[in-house]
Amino acid sequence: MTRLTVPDHQIGNPTFAINIVVRPAPDVMQALVALQDRIEALAPAGAFHRVPAPTLHLSIFQLVWARTTHVAIGPRQWQELETETFAALQALASKHDPFVLHQGQVQVGEKAIYLRFSPSAAMDRLRDEIEHHARDGFPGRHRPQIQHITLFRYQQAIPLEPLAQSCAPLPPWQQAWLIDQMELGQETAYPLLASRTVGNLALGSSGS
Repeated sequence: MTRLTVPDHQIGNPTFAINIVVRPAPDVMQALVALQDRIEALAPAGAFHRVPAPTLHLSIFQLVWARTTHVAIGPRQWQELETETFAALQALASKHDPFVLHQGQVQVGEKAIYLRFSPSAAMDRLRDEIEHHARDGFPGRHRPQIQHITLFRYQQAIPLEPLAQSCAPLPPWQQAWLIDQMELGQETAYPLLASRTVGNLALGSSGS
């Protein structure tokens, strides 16, 4: 049986989510856009929803996940928690040194094409502490299991294997990406196509 890509029909829909993400630095953004260009040329026209460059991001943690199946806090509760949560995350981030992601590979999945980075112990420690902080007050939280940045979602159902084979020769990602600042924000259009930034969270001495 031929495996097909799974179109995402929720793209652009209003949503409520609270995310901790990292935005690419200009040099990383330029390289990511160039990678998107190469991948887009490999598939039939109209097959992809290309993630717009200004919305490219690396998810660190979702305090409220847009796709949660649990009872989660809503906008009103978040208004009450926002200031103290931001302050707590600022203090938490300051205890973690900046770190670098520099090795990755394009992955073709059923729901998305993404750049997956090699495992990072520093990322795991950061997520561990955020999860510890969030475990009581955020029942709709979600911890990503890998470090990745989504490049495309699908608009059409197309055979998966030929697409994966087309992307297989793409060279590994080798560009260093310094993770020295995170962003806490409220997502208003899925998947993070529109958001309100609460504030930035500097790692270690990067904020001094």
